[in-house]
Amino acid sequence: MSKLIAIDGPAGVGKSSVGKALAKKFEINFFSTGEMYRCLAWKVLEQGIDPQDEKAVLEIAQKVKWTYQAQDNVLKVYIDGICPLDKIHNEEVGRAASKVSAIPAARILIMDEQKK
Repeated sequence: MSKLIAIDGPAGVGKSSVGKALAKKFEINFFSTGEMYRCLAWKVLEQGIDPQDEKAVLEIAQKVKWTYQAQDNVLKVYIDGICPLDKIHNEEVGRAASKVSAIPAARILIMDEQKK
């Protein structure tokens, strides 16, 4: 079984900073599950879809291919072969991620992927 540390809490309190520091100390990989919601939101916006359109968001969530690449104890998230991490940390994507993550079926698909 692989090592796993889960850190939960509100946005902006340093979960990622602490997680990355722990990953480095214990020589394990850090994985930000919140980035998956942001990546899906980015994909939805790139497709010109309203993040509150449950049916359209779910269609995208069902079709995307998630991959990951470890670099410096951090798992980088790729969605359909693209690592959009430089594009997902802005207000527009953050707002869309909140809407996307509120869609129960999309949330289940992402949580199933996270468990893998």
